[in-house]
Amino acid sequence: MTSVNPYLNFGGNSEEVLNFYAKVFHTQIAMMMRYGDSPDQENLPAEQKNALMHGSLPLGNTMLMVTDAFDSWRPIWQSVYAAKASWR
Repeated sequence: MTSVNPYLNFGGNSEEVLNFYAKVFHTQIAMMMRYGDSPDQENLPAEQKNALMHGSLPLGNTMLMVTDAFDSWRPIWQSVYAAKASWR
């Protein structure tokens, strides 16, 4: 059986999203890693250190994954998406 594991980007509230869906689907968050826990965290603005770098929530055979992606990173994200689109 084929499954889809979506990876969603949020602007700073991905932890709230994970908690909401964990409650709705009666499951537990599998992982949360904050940008402040990364080796390169000293280069981040203080307000972004508590944001989620990666979070995941099991939903049956699917894993919902989330991250906080900020507007200041938009040029980086756009180049990644463009690379993915051109790869296909």
